[in-house]
Amino acid sequence: MTDPRIDALLSASDPIRAGRLDAPAFASAAAELREAIASTPPELAAPAPRRPRWAGPRPTFRTAAVAVLGAAAIAVGVGVGIGRLGDGAPPAWGAELVRVAEASPRVLLDADGWTLTRADEFRVGEGETSFGRGEDRVDLRWTPERGFRELVRDRRASADFETTTAVLGRTAVVIRYTDSNAYVAMWRQDGSSLEFRDDDTTLEAFTALLGSLRGASVDEWLGAMPESVVRPDAYAAVVDEMLTGIPIPPGFDLAALRAGDGLVRDRYQLGARVAGAVACAWIDGWVAARKAGDTAAAAAATEAMATARGWPVLREMNAEGDYPEVLWELASAMPNNGTVPGGRPISLENAYVDGLGCPLP
Repeated sequence: MTDPRIDALLSASDPIRAGRLDAPAFASAAAELREAIASTPPELAAPAPRRPRWAGPRPTFRTAAVAVLGAAAIAVGVGVGIGRLGDGAPPAWGAELVRVAEASPRVLLDADGWTLTRADEFRVGEGETSFGRGEDRVDLRWTPERGFRELVRDRRASADFETTTAVLGRTAVVIRYTDSNAYVAMWRQDGSSLEFRDDDTTLEAFTALLGSLRGASVDEWLGAMPESVVRPDAYAAVVDEMLTGIPIPPGFDLAALRAGDGLVRDRYQLGARVAGAVACAWIDGWVAARKAGDTAAAAAATEAMATARGWPVLREMNAEGDYPEVLWELASAMPNNGTVPGGRPISLENAYVDGLGCPLP
């Protein structure tokens, strides 16, 4: 069975960019998850498990804060881009960015038409970048080297083909996920485990791209970052900009939201984090108010969330992914006695934590 409402919730919960949920490497797991959601009575439904971005097609899931990835959003406002902090030569980058860059494998794709389009949640020791050319996209992830054996073992379990090839002077293990055109290469480099992935390719084309990867200096790597990247020192200013037009719940911890977590984030993901934090707080209050019989507080939360379709940050994000649509659908359930509309109604109380990536109340 297929239910557009369930597909939307899956798209927002799963950290895969819009339009890639039905890629062959993910189709079987997505189908199983759809069926599990549809066959579970709403009153018994637990928060839907969410799939790690880099897992293979096996139905192995984990629960985590939502990480909705999209193509690079156009950066607007003061201090949004990663940018240089000075105008001299050489460029002056923020000290935190330089520290992260120096501890990262700093790999770029040097092939015709390909550019770095996304860099998200990277810090010392781990991170993700994406390269794009038109509608094509490949992804690179790095994590500490100590997890390399487990990484290879996990990917092999879902593969029907394996070989090796040279990448950046190292030997990479290359696998293809079963019954798909998705290829992954894994290798060790400078204390990191690297994983390069293309979900729709051939072995020949994938190998050619691997041969186009090259190392970069700190300045070159940071200079290649897309404008959608939000650097840590600009975090508070960007959060304030994104909160424009959003009603803030009583007692909401703005200072904690502005402080951030020290990660370099993609603007789309930061938008989801900001809008989601506010929405989660309003819905938490709505759920608590209904349980306590506080009709005034429940009505106030409903009225606040009724404005969500006008929140500028969600309108900006809507062209890039499904998170705004899911948030709006959950908000629409508040005046509807807490029932999320669709082919098989789901309780808002059971759906919002996982649908928005809220911390458990």
